Amino acid sequence: MALAPEQKVTKEEYFKMLAESDHKLEFVNGEVVMMTDGSKNHTAIVDNAYFTLRSNQGECRAWSSEAGVSINSLNRYYFPDVSVVCGDKSKFNPETKIAQLLNPCLLVEVVSETSSDRDRTEKFRAYRQLESFKEYILIDSRSYLIDVFYRESSEYWHFRSYTLPDQRVKIHSLGIELPVSVFYENVVFAENENLL
Repeated sequence: MALAPEQKVTKEEYFKMLAESDHKLEFVNGEVVMMTDGSKNHTAIVDNAYFTLRSNQGECRAWSSEAGVSINSLNRYYFPDVSVVCGDKSKFNPETKIAQLLNPCLLVEVVSETSSDRDRTEKFRAYRQLESFKEYILIDSRSYLIDVFYRESSEYWHFRSYTLPDQRVKIHSLGIELPVSVFYENVVFAENENLL
């Protein structure tokens, strides 16, 4: 939900709003977008993804959705559901006290009906401006669907979808494979009410 789109704000005003807000606020070149509270499924999947990636992070470092991502070249600041930094130490935007990563290699977004288009287009295009960014995982909150995008080079991305609970999701950045069902633990889909 955009806040007063006719009024542009500066980065400094945004950082002040963010520090005083009870909600996560994203920033898109002067426009402030308030993140809506997640559904039960969204929350369960975010928790599962963070816990699972944190438990399997190896030499990397997983960050929860409390850590944002700063894309300075586009004047944008987002809050992915999970961020992972590999190789280098986590680097943060020095302009704000709010944790905003500059060098994530893996980003995870849990998509819903209202966020899917934005996560798949606007955010994915923006994240690709980060040199460190190599892998994007989109986990659908409405059905078994995990899309993984992995960057082989600056111009070439691999793409794979997983739609069955027993399929194993290959996460290149961490060098691991995990069953789809791990991400959907305690998730109930409206159409069948089956609890994993």
